[in-house]
Amino acid sequence: MLSSSSSRGASSEYGVISITANEGFSPNHPLSGSTSTYGVFKKETKPNGYGTIFRPLAVNGVDLMSVEKSECKMDSEGDLEAILNTNHSIDLFESDFKDSNLEIEAMEKIRQDLRVHERALLRDALLIAKVFHQRVHSLTKDYHLLEEMFIQIDSIATSISKFIQEIDSLQLLNSQSQTGNLMNMMIESIGTAVTKQDALLRNMTTYISALYQLKHSNAAFRMMLNDFEASSECYLPVIWLLIRVLNRLLHWQEACARVVEILLANGHVNGALGTARMAVDHLAHHSASTAPTRKLLYDFAVLLEIESQLCGITPIMHPDRHLLMLGRVSEVLNDGFAPRLLLLFNDVLMVTTENRDAFSILRLIHLSNLKEGSASLITQNSRTCILVDSEEGRFIFTAKVTSLWLETVSEGIRMYHRNPPALLKLQLVLERKGNSEGEINKLSYGRLTLMSACWLRGGTIGREEIHQMAEKWRVGVLLRRLRSSSGWQRLFVLHSHGHLFFFNSHKDSHPLAALCLLEYGVSVPTLHDQIPQRNVFKISHQQLSYFFRTDSHYSFLRWVESVRASCLSRRPLDALTALSVHL
Repeated sequence: MLSSSSSRGASSEYGVISITANEGFSPNHPLSGSTSTYGVFKKETKPNGYGTIFRPLAVNGVDLMSVEKSECKMDSEGDLEAILNTNHSIDLFESDFKDSNLEIEAMEKIRQDLRVHERALLRDALLIAKVFHQRVHSLTKDYHLLEEMFIQIDSIATSISKFIQEIDSLQLLNSQSQTGNLMNMMIESIGTAVTKQDALLRNMTTYISALYQLKHSNAAFRMMLNDFEASSECYLPVIWLLIRVLNRLLHWQEACARVVEILLANGHVNGALGTARMAVDHLAHHSASTAPTRKLLYDFAVLLEIESQLCGITPIMHPDRHLLMLGRVSEVLNDGFAPRLLLLFNDVLMVTTENRDAFSILRLIHLSNLKEGSASLITQNSRTCILVDSEEGRFIFTAKVTSLWLETVSEGIRMYHRNPPALLKLQLVLERKGNSEGEINKLSYGRLTLMSACWLRGGTIGREEIHQMAEKWRVGVLLRRLRSSSGWQRLFVLHSHGHLFFFNSHKDSHPLAALCLLEYGVSVPTLHDQIPQRNVFKISHQQLSYFFRTDSHYSFLRWVESVRASCLSRRPLDALTALSVHL
């Protein structure tokens, strides 16, 4: 329980905070063992005249000057948050007192974010245009479309490199005029960037189709592509790397929107605000106009990934086919329950089970054989199980999100009968197709495919959530809490495609490890976790927990927002975390 009181005089201001708890201090700490801790602090102006600090005077009557700084983990300014657990001591004056330089600090964060995101995209673009192209050039030199794709990606890489140099030339954003310079630079760059991105988008479907056809017709190219995607430097399949480059301007739109938000919050009505709004409008229009094509590409990429892990079926790739939902369920059999992975497409419900590095198809339930309402309740409780009656037989399934499956299957049946897709029926085959794939699931640093992640975590993911994951990504430096000590490890972290990829630095050519976020929950540390630092978020799944620390509250909010989009644990945020991220 948190409670507080304060008194303000003419020359000084004081406050008291109370925490009813007995955790948060080490056994040797003078304040340990207290069931109720009271802190008295004094509000003072910073020496430079900008902003305020809260200098602690005493806690439970203990003079803080007599307590070792290493024990209290105090910083040079004696910040109250260094004594009380960061995530359980609310900043009482945050809404009442604002530092006058917060606006400039936030703008500088946006500039740094732009720079680090562009640098990560440059790495991806060069990975395709240089590294991958060099490996397969002997096989693609006679394929005009693929060579054209490499040229376009290389051109975008050059554009990204130039933009990074322009960002660096601004140096620190230490004034409002510098903020205006950033917006002017972005306005000047948007036109060229949109032209290049549109040219790539117009042809991307053709390029990916050419890659797919060459992969299935040329054994040597297929082997090279599989080897490249299984290598440590290629942390994502080539098609998803292409999509990341294609989505470059989505982060620009977010950055410009943040600038508008900050300027409006600080009362600006002219200057950089008008330029920022112009940039947001231009980028938002481009995003909306390209959204349908981008979503088709996401669907195509998902089908390509799924097909690489399926065995015992004819090829599933088709422009009119897309995945509606994927997840692990339990099938009710006469002798008990059996784990299954369900794949609901817009024309068929596929029942599979794991088979080493792949998934074997047990049966296909075509939606053409189902009528609306055929996926009906077997009990009165929609959370218990569903019954599917079809020409293929009667099947009963249970899942953690049975009601969601019921709703999605029913909607899929309605959509099919309302507008049947022109698709040939998929057929089961006796043997696995000749080309051996699935290598991507064996990567040493732990990246999981959607199917493998849902199978291992018992998760479920829908089409819209996959689209969201494709567009939510973040990159930057995080500190990871070490389990063996109270220390922190500095890592360069890339969040993309539902994973956290960990690098020693941005110069590394391959990640040290990867963590799939599906079914993880996001929260702030509890008092029991004994994390006294600021801006720390926690991701957890069952008994596993990881703590990550950012360098600012701005970065904390952006990371939590981005990571939440990939976790899909369907667990609501606890009240404390919701307060921390202002939801």
